[in-house]
Amino acid sequence: MKILCGGLTALYVCFLLAARRLRGRPPDSVRGAERICYPAGSLLYERIPRLPGRAGVRQALSVLYPSRSLIGREEAHQIRKLSLSLLALGAGLFLSAAAAFSGGEGVLPEGRLVREEAGGEDREVLVRARGQDGKVLGTWPLTLSSRQRTREECEALSDALLEILPDLILGENGGRDRVTGDLVLPRRAEGYPFLIRWQSQDTSLVEENGSVHSEQLEEGGERSLVLTARLTCGDYHREAEIPVTLVREKSPASADPGSLIPGLLDQANAGQARDPVLVLPDRAGGEALTWTLVKETPAFPLLALSVLVFALVYMAGDLDLEKAVRARQREMDLAYPGFVSRFSLCLGAGMSIRSVFYRMGEEYRLEKEAGGARKEVMEEVLLVCHALDSGISEQEACLQLARRCRNPSYTRFCSLLAQNLKKGNRVLLDILRLECGQADRQRKDLAIKLGEEASTRLLFPMAILLMVTMVIIMVPAWYSF
Repeated sequence: MKILCGGLTALYVCFLLAARRLRGRPPDSVRGAERICYPAGSLLYERIPRLPGRAGVRQALSVLYPSRSLIGREEAHQIRKLSLSLLALGAGLFLSAAAAFSGGEGVLPEGRLVREEAGGEDREVLVRARGQDGKVLGTWPLTLSSRQRTREECEALSDALLEILPDLILGENGGRDRVTGDLVLPRRAEGYPFLIRWQSQDTSLVEENGSVHSEQLEEGGERSLVLTARLTCGDYHREAEIPVTLVREKSPASADPGSLIPGLLDQANAGQARDPVLVLPDRAGGEALTWTLVKETPAFPLLALSVLVFALVYMAGDLDLEKAVRARQREMDLAYPGFVSRFSLCLGAGMSIRSVFYRMGEEYRLEKEAGGARKEVMEEVLLVCHALDSGISEQEACLQLARRCRNPSYTRFCSLLAQNLKKGNRVLLDILRLECGQADRQRKDLAIKLGEEASTRLLFPMAILLMVTMVIIMVPAWYSF
């Protein structure tokens, strides 16, 4: 994992440096951390001709910025998306590399792990054993339990423990009548409060820690002996004898030390449950062991998360465009009744259609120069004025306005103006007055719709408040029982 994360991070940095050399410094208009990845984003935009969602981006930009260069706006938007995505990817790569290199192994002097004090929580650790030549024999999970306290016991619990104890000590052996490997002689049994002390009839064959030295026997020979278990819990004491038969089938030297270590770990962990320090086995199958503590790191999840964030940030750029388009359409809908009413008022005062557009555009221009807010409808009116100044006919200017707005209400309004210019309709003013009434009704319907949407958005905060209220009520009631 270190090689993978480090290599990807180095490759990412090299790509940024190469892009910086090919593209130079980013423009001054680019601010903040985006400047770091802007040359790389520009290089990717040039090398990838078909980016996902490119057609939708072009259409949204044409709606939001009809009077500006579409190619330049699209290029700036796509490069910005790629720059932010690369910035998020780089952050994820650096975090995953830092996590990978912060992990590793911590040497355990004399194979000692410090337990939690009595009453503390158990913790899961990974330990790795190395042989005399430094070769890794394996990595095993170990539950390091806290130092336990002594409890009172009764005769019934000791009877139950003595029924299962002969089977607990077998470890990897098939039965007590055929013991070929080390036994597991626990100092404590799970679920029982007894301290168990072991005594072997012949320590040269079976040590009190469960190590079996069947090499003392002849090949194919066997030997029966008795193990004595002394159960202690406070003032209660009891002894029990467990007979076992040792059989030598093969030399322990031929056994794999790695296969013996899990049993030795369980034996050491159970046998030293009361000790504040757990001493790991120093030998397995005749081979000396050195121990290291393996540190788990979230490098791989961070690496996968960085790739996911890269894709999400890239897609979020198009979502912002769609949100801006929807906001523009809503603003146009809200402004339509006032726009039609003002237009019909000017026409009723005897002004021509061209004069009405020029007057509304000039008033909006002066209002903007005085610090007024931007209005999408009036921006479209300014575009109509520019089109008329360039020599386009009034009818064509109205049709262009309808195509840019992409709104049924404005399309209907522009159609009325175009028909009047083409056929000389004398009842245009009356039709516009009817359109004003219909626009007011649409404005009321839109206001009702917005109110319903606002109430729907309040459901989630209300659900959170309900959950908080339930917690405030239930927690004291729970602790009162």
